[in-house]
Amino acid sequence: MAEPASLTPGKKIEDFRRQMRAARDGGQPWFALGDLFAEALATAADADLVDLRTAASEAARLSPGVLRRYVVLLDRLRAIAEANGLARDEFVSRVFNAAEVAARIYDLDPEQGMTALRDLKAGAVTLAELRRRLAELPPPVELQPVDPEPKEEQPTTKSVARGLAVIRSRELKAGFMLKALAPWAEGRWGAGSSLRRRPPTRHYTSHQGFEIRGTGAADRPRAGLELFILDGPEESELRYFERAFPSYLVLATFYPAFFFAFSPSTPDASVARAVELPGLFGAGSVGVVRVTAAGTVETLVEPDGPPVPDRIGRFDVLGS
Repeated sequence: MAEPASLTPGKKIEDFRRQMRAARDGGQPWFALGDLFAEALATAADADLVDLRTAASEAARLSPGVLRRYVVLLDRLRAIAEANGLARDEFVSRVFNAAEVAARIYDLDPEQGMTALRDLKAGAVTLAELRRRLAELPPPVELQPVDPEPKEEQPTTKSVARGLAVIRSRELKAGFMLKALAPWAEGRWGAGSSLRRRPPTRHYTSHQGFEIRGTGAADRPRAGLELFILDGPEESELRYFERAFPSYLVLATFYPAFFFAFSPSTPDASVARAVELPGLFGAGSVGVVRVTAAGTVETLVEPDGPPVPDRIGRFDVLGS
């Protein structure tokens, strides 16, 4: 006799819990746990995601954020290998922290990154050495130091000068991201699609907010997009994003699709959390992309449904 449907989700989660616990107790490496978690996330119903993440965390004795970082890094290492015509798991190695650093080196300098990944796989390099290599690389264009203003335009106090430098630096980073996102938008939504500043409202600024629109003046937005340049201390930036996330979920319901776009300098923990949250909240219309230091756009979460509730075409209710 078939098991009642109402028991199936719980049974699956308990089976998954046993698998994760067995992998942990058996000393399986991070990527084995990451594969188990990724497979479970991909096949779970939306209603089971919270229980699934709790089960994974308890069984592996790791936070959900760490497990999500495992999944994100696995996807990144496999994408690098496949982009270079290599076997899918060519760069998957046993030391998680070192693999994260090697992938970061690749993002800044693909040639040196390939060397780092191969050295790590061969066991020929330590985490300390990889961190040294990473520290010696020049920052990407978006992170280059800001040239000082001409002397006659310098502010009169150091605090104001620092504030202006931060503003200019963020403007440069946003410009770098928009340069990468423009061809991405056109490739995704068709010729003539472009990024336009989102109209300001009483509830949302337009400073880092954009819409993807076509060429027609009356054309409705095809998607919304918010830039996130979170390059401060990792813990504080993560807290900021988690606090801001619910308000952007509301904004997302006014667009057919909505994307969080992260800068190359955003800490991995914030990006991993952003990858996790849309599924946790059942936000099927929300996607996540990251602009790399090479100026390309990686899609980390693909929208897979309409906004709920659907407020498309009602942007005016937000007020101007």
